[in-house]
Amino acid sequence: MASAPLPLEASPIQFGTDGWRGILGVDITMERLLSVAAAAARELAYSAPAGLTSREVVIGYDRRFLAPELAEAIAAAVRGADLEPLLSDTPVPTPACSWAVVERGALGALVITASHNPPEWLGLKIKGPFGGSVEGDFTSRVETRLAAGGISVPIDGPTPRFDAMGTYLAGLGSRIDTAALSQGLERLGLRVIVDPMHGSAAGGLGALLAGASATGVLREIRSNRDPLFGGNPPEPLAPYLEQLIAEVKASTAAGLPAVGIVFDGDGDRIAAVDERGRFCSTQLLMPLFIDHLARARQLPGTVIKTVSGSDLMQLVAEDLGRSVIEMPVGFKYIAAEMLTSEVLVGGEESGGWASACTCPSAMPCLPPCCCSRPWWRAACPWDSASMPCSSAVAAPATTTASTCASRTWPAASGWSSCWRTSRPSRWREWRCGR
Repeated sequence: MASAPLPLEASPIQFGTDGWRGILGVDITMERLLSVAAAAARELAYSAPAGLTSREVVIGYDRRFLAPELAEAIAAAVRGADLEPLLSDTPVPTPACSWAVVERGALGALVITASHNPPEWLGLKIKGPFGGSVEGDFTSRVETRLAAGGISVPIDGPTPRFDAMGTYLAGLGSRIDTAALSQGLERLGLRVIVDPMHGSAAGGLGALLAGASATGVLREIRSNRDPLFGGNPPEPLAPYLEQLIAEVKASTAAGLPAVGIVFDGDGDRIAAVDERGRFCSTQLLMPLFIDHLARARQLPGTVIKTVSGSDLMQLVAEDLGRSVIEMPVGFKYIAAEMLTSEVLVGGEESGGWASACTCPSAMPCLPPCCCSRPWWRAACPWDSASMPCSSAVAAPATTTASTCASRTWPAASGWSSCWRTSRPSRWREWRCGR
């Protein structure tokens, strides 16, 4: 595949719908990246909500060329901003960084990734303390800091590392009955072929559904690291999924009906391939999510779509009596709405979606479930102290308060007593407090 000629001049540093991206070696250079990382880190500290005293900034990266090395380099920029970098020890899906931010109570995250862009691209995503992508006013302030030309000297030194992927999968596993999912696939006689497109989601779904992987019900293709992504952008579009489509068709033809699930380069977008090898974008998947959550699960909340989302999303939602909110293109706008109102599910045409209980970052690894915004770290209305609202426990109505109280909460939180909030479904939400 012939490459387009490289531009002779770097583009201005400007943030798009989710981060700053450009061509490695032209737009993305060490000097520029260190400056942007320092400005972003300082803005995370300056904009931190009241009561958040952490100085920690999570740093993650995908599988692109030089991504691990540049992630370690920006740790020096974070130290230069008088903050504490914490670096993932392996390439991780971007949602894993969002997860770590909220679980650890960090200021935010800086992620070295160019998402679904072509192989020669790289970039930087910024996640706020709530786990989702920062909004436009935040990135405007970062750009203002850069234009002001403030001096920030990177400080070299050892950077603490942590198992971001393991922590992420353990967290998902604690909230999903993975054994039941694996057994359900076995009973259906359905095969699942996962295509991470050589990206950082590789191995994730297989580890999460270990039972299905062990029996061959679930298998993965293109899981090796390839910074060229097979010569195509790691974007979940039909022209780039020839191998997945062929393998799904072959399995079904052999009497083993199969479906395909595909992730983009940094694991925050999905698409699917049905048993006949037909490509299914989020334009088709979102109506299914809406129907399942609203009709089958009877969960509350509105539906959020972007202006470029299909009318089918709106028609299905309205047929089920749900209001629809239309937002500009960009998942950060969906996340912002999810933090301020009760939302059933939100999604965009490019493959990002979230249900009410997923982190407010496009989070395809986590299926729709039953809780309400547990990842929003905020001052709880019954107390002025700040607590991780992930301490909310989704439990069947038969669960007793003593069962909830038996959970181990962070010693510093002082949370012990439990009560049940009303939910219009067979599930109830246990909340624990002082």
